[in-house]
Amino acid sequence: MLNETKNNKPKGYVIYPDQWKALKGLPLAKLGRVFQAVYENLNGMEGAENELKGSVRLAYDFLKVQFDVDVEKYDQLCELNRRKAKRRWEKKKHADDAAAFSAMHKKENEKEKENTNPTSSLSVDKENSLAAIKEISDKSANSDAAAARLSKVDDEGWQRNFVYVFNNLVKDSNIPPINRLSNLRLEKLRVLLKDFTTKDIATVCGKAAASDFLNYRGTKHKFQATFDWLMEPENFLKVLEGTYR
Repeated sequence: MLNETKNNKPKGYVIYPDQWKALKGLPLAKLGRVFQAVYENLNGMEGAENELKGSVRLAYDFLKVQFDVDVEKYDQLCELNRRKAKRRWEKKKHADDAAAFSAMHKKENEKEKENTNPTSSLSVDKENSLAAIKEISDKSANSDAAAARLSKVDDEGWQRNFVYVFNNLVKDSNIPPINRLSNLRLEKLRVLLKDFTTKDIATVCGKAAASDFLNYRGTKHKFQATFDWLMEPENFLKVLEGTYR
């Protein structure tokens, strides 16, 4: 399982065997650059991935989506364990209420400040400090970065890698794979890449693949998402913000 430091930064990531399919086509130098960026991220060099370009950035974003999913699952497990510990503490506290009241009553004739029990407020502060509130900061890309992203769309190698990565992200879902990027699809990608990164696109694909509603498994309403539906700006933003579960 992932280990985390005190600042909630993971000490390491898990690499899965099936991810090799999306990476083995990279030259050794580019593959090394991908993992260099992973280690830079682990060592707190935020924004280091912004220096990556082309197929190297696409491969890094592909890995980073799974890293983020694993960290989120680990955070959820930690939160669940914190809640269980809190419930155990509260049960013990209620069981000790009678004894605590009796002990306080015996001290009524002692000094006034000895009757003050700060333990309760300290416990509340401790519980609040254990609540790992995760702040997500959305940073808008500048115009130069957007132009750099748009320039990659016309590269045939980038297009082939994009198709492969998309199909790999949705392979365990009901979302159908795609064979190629038509002119209409490329135009949709150009529109998205003006405001979003390739990492955002990979994140949307991962969230869509995990959504029951978007995979025709909804309890009340059934709907099947497709690549073209996901790349519509309005739908893309809703999936990115977690509207569909």
